[in-house]
Amino acid sequence: MNAYPANRTEMKAYDTTVITSAYLKEAGREGQFLLKDYAGIAAEVDVDTQEGIFVRSTFDATKVWVREGSWAMTGKDIRWYGAIAGAGHGAANHTAIQAAIDTRGRIVIPDDRNGDFEVNDTLLVRSNTTVAWVGNSFIKLTQTSSIGAVIVAYSEGPLGTIPPVPSENVLFDNPLVDGGNLGYAANRPEGENGVGGAFVRNLRIRGGIVKNCRHGNSAPIGTGGKGIQIEADVQNCTAEGTLIVDCTVGVETGGDHDGGVSTGIHYKNLTMVRCDRMISLMQTYTPASLLVSDNSAVVEGVTGYNCGRESHGADEAAKQAFGAIFIDRYANAVIRDVTLWNDTDYGQLGALVRHYIGYNNKVAIEFNGNARVLVDNRTPAPGAGTNGNRTLNQYKVHHRGGAADYAVRNDIVATVANEYDIRTSSVDVALYDSESAQANNHGRFHNLLNDLIIEGRMDRLAAVLGTGAYGTSARTDVGERRINNVWIPYGGPSPMILPLNTYANNAGAVAGGLTSGMLYKMPVAAGYQVMVVT
Repeated sequence: MNAYPANRTEMKAYDTTVITSAYLKEAGREGQFLLKDYAGIAAEVDVDTQEGIFVRSTFDATKVWVREGSWAMTGKDIRWYGAIAGAGHGAANHTAIQAAIDTRGRIVIPDDRNGDFEVNDTLLVRSNTTVAWVGNSFIKLTQTSSIGAVIVAYSEGPLGTIPPVPSENVLFDNPLVDGGNLGYAANRPEGENGVGGAFVRNLRIRGGIVKNCRHGNSAPIGTGGKGIQIEADVQNCTAEGTLIVDCTVGVETGGDHDGGVSTGIHYKNLTMVRCDRMISLMQTYTPASLLVSDNSAVVEGVTGYNCGRESHGADEAAKQAFGAIFIDRYANAVIRDVTLWNDTDYGQLGALVRHYIGYNNKVAIEFNGNARVLVDNRTPAPGAGTNGNRTLNQYKVHHRGGAADYAVRNDIVATVANEYDIRTSSVDVALYDSESAQANNHGRFHNLLNDLIIEGRMDRLAAVLGTGAYGTSARTDVGERRINNVWIPYGGPSPMILPLNTYANNAGAVAGGLTSGMLYKMPVAAGYQVMVVT
């Protein structure tokens, strides 16, 4: 006999000696149920606290009503656990969706005509769980969360378990996640992350949209506001094909000093729109005295539009405090095939790439827009580390259009064997500016047509290109520099004499046959100044 109960309470009370099948009509939980023995499925029944799949009989505790269908393969609909789309259900939805996730397996966030599924706290996902969005309904956070994110792949056990027991095998499939801009409107120094991972192995984030994860102001590093945040002790993580919109940081990996470094991180084919920082790779948040951490990450195929400025900075200096790519005490990163297109009215970036401390990182980016500095190794961002050195890093920038004050700026931090390969059409102040000699670093500077204009050790280049100090001992060495595509040998105690033509101004240089990016001498009160043709 098949019955048609209006709700679970009615179904639970059925005489199980008479009724053995029932079609539940309770809104959101509709479906066919069959009666089975509790003894064979006790563990599954007990974990299903919101009765999405298993409803234990109150007439006979040895019996359980079990949902029929292909849910073991297609997934468990969060509405079966009590989730309701639309406004005003944040607390109830958090309980319902978390209960569904706790059953593990494949959890489905359906398309619902009533809108998004609001939650009032972080959803924690653990081992052997897939959370799949199959429509257009987002998971949206409505208030400040307990751990600063909407949904996180997290360690086994309760929050704060020491030592953490890593989870494994988590997939976020087509995640639709809305951080609610909770910090932004209130001008708070923190916000909420979208999708995150901590203490987990084999994490996959595939496709989807993450949006509205912002700080309330130009906050120090470490606070919420990342579209995707891989924080501590994450091994083997891939995020691919996700659109990240209106976030303070698009993606960030921050290996925590106490929680463990994160290795094998791969961000691929992501698109970022209106993100204050596209990519942030960090050792940890505090203190700044911690040394470089041995993380590893690959970032490739990332495209950004109107990114790189702190959207809610109090003034122009705050808006330029970070940059599009930010690296702090990180090691072994490869950032390649990254493209950033900024509108002419978007504003100037403080830096396209800002990197103060770290080793063995490789960065390659194409950029259309305005920046004060293309590669800034000189100025730590707010909250960034200052202990350590900068070694074996490679920076390759193709600046397609727009303007820059400097191509490269260095400081007095210990640096060894860093390489710069810069292609740009317009530098208003200097190709290279340093506060100290950079004897062990090498630079190549090209014009927009990729003609190599000048190449050599950075301390030698500083003598003709920079506005800062350079080591006088460097001028006594024997070596050569490449200027206007010609290698020039030099040696002895005297400065090298540059074979550059003299022109009164840029127009005269162009009329004389020089092309964009080539060097010439311009008379000034103190003698001559080396200029770059624009």
